[in-house]
Amino acid sequence: MIKRCFFMLILFLMSCSMKNKYYDIDGPKFEFYSFYDDYIIFQFNEPVVFAKFILENNIEEVKNLFPVANVRIKKSFFSDKGGKLFIESKDNTGNESKNSVIAPIINENPAEIDIEKIRIIHTKKRKQMLRLKASKAGSLYGYKLVLFIRSEKVVLPFDSINVNKNNYVDVYINLDDSKNNQIKSINFDKKSIDLFLKCRLSQISSLVYILNNEEKIINAFLYYNSKKHPVDYYKNNKAYNNYLNELKSFGIECGAFDIGGSTSTKIIQKINNKYWIKKD
Repeated sequence: MIKRCFFMLILFLMSCSMKNKYYDIDGPKFEFYSFYDDYIIFQFNEPVVFAKFILENNIEEVKNLFPVANVRIKKSFFSDKGGKLFIESKDNTGNESKNSVIAPIINENPAEIDIEKIRIIHTKKRKQMLRLKASKAGSLYGYKLVLFIRSEKVVLPFDSINVNKNNYVDVYINLDDSKNNQIKSINFDKKSIDLFLKCRLSQISSLVYILNNEEKIINAFLYYNSKKHPVDYYKNNKAYNNYLNELKSFGIECGAFDIGGSTSTKIIQKINNKYWIKKD
C-alpha cells in the first residue's frame, strides 16, 4: 500500500512538472510602452530577467535579479527621429523572444495644437473642414491627427516641424473617387490641404482628436446631431459608444457637442476653450 501511494505521488509530481514545462514555452511578449518622468516604461506580458533594446547603433541591456514585467529605459536613449526599435527578452525559465516596434519619439519642445474650427455640414461649394491652430509654439515631432470615418480610424502624422503661435492649417475633406492624390501627413507649412478619403466625417456623430508624441490626447472633438436623432438614441448607439470607449482608453472624458444647429455657413468654432456655433 505504501509503495502504491509512493508511486502515485511520483506520477503526480511528474505530471505537474510536465504541465509547467508545457505551459511556459513562449518567450516574453512586448505589450506597450508609456512615458513616465525621465523614463520610458516597457510592459511585457510576464516578468523578464533580461531585456536588450537596439536602436540603430545604440544598445541598452537590462538584467533583473528579480524578474519584473515592466522595464525602465531612460529617455536619453531615444531621439526625436523615432525609427525601428528591436527588443530581445528572456523570461525566468529561459524562454526568449524578439520584437520590433516604432521607437518612442522624444519631443523636448512640444507645441499645443487646437481643433479651432469645424465644418461638418457641407455643400458642393463649402467642403467639410478642420482648422488646426497652434495655441503654443513648439515642435510637432510625433504628433498625429485621428479621424473616425464611419467604423474606420484614420491616423495622419503631422510633418515634424516647428510652428509658431497662431500658425494654422485648414484641412478640407474630400471624397476619394480616383484613389489618387492622397496626402499622408498634415503639413503646417501650407495654409490649406485637401484630404481625400473614402467617406467624409459622419453628419450624425463622430470623433476627432490630436495625439502628441507621448500618445496622449491633447485635444478632442466628439459630436452628435440632435436633428438627425434624439439625444436618447445615442446612449444605445454602437458607433457613438465606441467613440466614448476610445476616449476612456486614453483616460479622457470629453463632453459631446451637438452640431444640430450648424450649417455649411454656421460652423463650430473654439472660443475661450469652448465650442460655439458661429457664422462663417
